[in-house]
Amino acid sequence: MADASVTLTSGLRLSYAERGAASEPAVVLLPGPTDAWRSYEPVLDRLPRGTRAIAISARGHGDSDKPDGGYAVADFAGDVVEALAARCEVCFDGGATARGDGVVRQKPGQTTAPHPRFGT
Repeated sequence: MADASVTLTSGLRLSYAERGAASEPAVVLLPGPTDAWRSYEPVLDRLPRGTRAIAISARGHGDSDKPDGGYAVADFAGDVVEALAARCEVCFDGGATARGDGVVRQKPGQTTAPHPRFGT
C-alpha cells in the first residue's frame, strides 16, 4: 500500500493511499466528515489480492491541506474527481465504485448527483 499525496490544479494537496494495479477498476473510499483515509487502513489491508482501492482524505482532514475556505459539498466532490483524474484513468470509464460516509453527503441519506465524468 502506498501512502502519498496529489496536488490539484488549485495547488491544494490531498493525501491518499492506494493499493492494487493501476489498470484495474477501483473502489474509492471516502472517509466521514471528521476522518481521514487512515480510517480505512484496516480495510485496505484485508481487501482481496488484486483489488484496486484508493482512499482519499478530503481537504481539511488528515494530512491533506487545510485551506481557509472551500468546504462546500461541491468543493469536496470536485477535489475527489480531480484527484482521481490524476491517479485513476479507468475511474472515468465506469471503472470505479465510490464508498464512504462524508464528502458525498449533504444530509444523512442524501447524496450529490453523480459527476458527469464518471461512467456510472
